[in-house]
This record gives sequence, structure tokens and C-alpha cells, in this order.
Amino acid sequence: MMKNKENQTTYTSDFIGYVEDPKRNESGDMYELRVRFKDHEIKDMLDRYVTARDEEGKGGNVYVSLKKSSKGKWYCAVYNPRAKASEAVPAQPKPKASNVVQANDTDLPF
Repeated sequence: MMKNKENQTTYTSDFIGYVEDPKRNESGDMYELRVRFKDHEIKDMLDRYVTARDEEGKGGNVYVSLKKSSKGKWYCAVYNPRAKASEAVPAQPKPKASNVVQANDTDLPF
């Protein structure tokens, strides 16, 4: 979610639908959320929401999030890599080799 120049909220994800009511155990703790996709919904997600592949062949993913609305109802959203708000999100930088802990380092904390 971001604000554009006109101070309107734009989103990086599209609403898919509400999730089935959570299953709870005897003590009332939630232990399962289920999402059901129909075949045409999966085809639509593959057609519209697959991320681009890079030169190494990485990518080609569909990201689905389960979120809770402000009214307490669970819903499902899918990341839209082609949304205007997604274009404004900077790519996560890859860690440099100097920042990665090597297995043979002698100053490991454990």
C-alpha cells in the first residue's frame, strides 16, 4: 500500500476473496486457514500475476497473502507485479559476499 501524488492509496496486491472461517481447537486457538481456488481463478492468476523471470531463470512466482481486515475477517490477496504501486517498490538488494557469514569463520557466536 502506498500513496500516489494525488494522495490516493494504491496497492501492490489485488483482492481475491474472503477465506473460509478459521478452524479452531477446543481451547479456541486457530489452527487452520483454508483458501479455495477454482480452476479459472488459478488460470487467471497464472495469466495476470506471475512475476517475470530474470536471466538466471529465477522468478515465475505467484505470491498469495492471507490477511486480516480491519473488521476481523480473513481475506486473500495476490501480489500484482504490474500494479503502479509495485513499480515504486525498490527491489531488495542482494547481500554482498562480505556480508555473508562463512562456515569456516572462527568468530561465530555459537
